Amino acid sequence: MGYTTPKPIRAEIIVEGDVQGVGFRYYARRAARRLGIVGYVENLEDGNVKIICESPREKIEELIQRLEAAQPPIKVEKISLTYTEATGQFKSFKIVTGELAEEMVEGFSTGAAYFEVMFAKQDQLLSKQDQMLEKQDRMLEKQDKMLEKQDRMLEKQDKMLEKQDKMLEKQDMMLEKQDRMLEKQDLMLEKQDSILSEIRGLRHDINLIFEERIARIERDVAAIKSRIGLTG
Repeated sequence: MGYTTPKPIRAEIIVEGDVQGVGFRYYARRAARRLGIVGYVENLEDGNVKIICESPREKIEELIQRLEAAQPPIKVEKISLTYTEATGQFKSFKIVTGELAEEMVEGFSTGAAYFEVMFAKQDQLLSKQDQMLEKQDRMLEKQDKMLEKQDRMLEKQDKMLEKQDKMLEKQDMMLEKQDRMLEKQDLMLEKQDSILSEIRGLRHDINLIFEERIARIERDVAAIKSRIGLTG
């Protein structure tokens, strides 16, 4: 079986909300033409917008979804939909315009509405930028506090190192004094060794003198005994 083209139907759509003076008719025409829908869109005196169109039902349902998703300054609050049989009278999708003065007023209103949206978005962007700058200021303030604490810690560390240097300097002075005391002690020990050596020399010399005198006395005594005829 071959593919059967869906049968077109006619739809009358009434759109309520902020839909006049905001470019809604141009938005609806663009959406309808992209979907291949034919018909027209026009403003109503009560502030609503009417769309009469013909197309397969699924295309009309997709058009409804796109209308409901319109972005500000357009604000769709309610959509009423009525289906009837298609007539085939439309060849394209058009905008039904009013008098020139009305269209000019609507054009100015549309421009003003979009400017208002742009300004609102700009205000939101500026507000976000201000919030970001405020957060950045807070971050910088915290960073300054951290750097300040770091400086205090480094200052304390410098003081501790300074005290340590002084302690090491005192320790060096004490070691230097100790070295001088040991040097003096070494000199005293050298002198003591020299004195002891001299004493030992003197003792040796005295012993030699005593031995020599004793030997001399013994010789003299022996000579005297020999002279007087005494024998041992």
